[in-house]
Amino acid sequence: MLRTAAPQQRFRPATYGGPMHRWTGLLARLVVGGIWLWAGLLKVGDPASSVSAVRAYQLLPYDLAETVGTVLPMLEVVVGTALVLGLVTRVSGAA
Repeated sequence: MLRTAAPQQRFRPATYGGPMHRWTGLLARLVVGGIWLWAGLLKVGDPASSVSAVRAYQLLPYDLAETVGTVLPMLEVVVGTALVLGLVTRVSGAA
């Protein structure tokens, strides 16, 4: 009896997720975006405390710590808003 080779099967890449994967990604994006947004909004109203918090780490020079302490809350609000709204998710998720 003559044996023939099994027919070649087409390679199909594994599909990850489906509906549950999309919902999990959405939920994670909303939670992380909400945290960034809330943290930024708490600091925007009182930039002096944000500057002093950055200075307390003693990682940056004095003048640079002031700049970072002033800009950081605004950056947190922008990134949080972008994540919540789903804008530039690849870029804002990496931040």
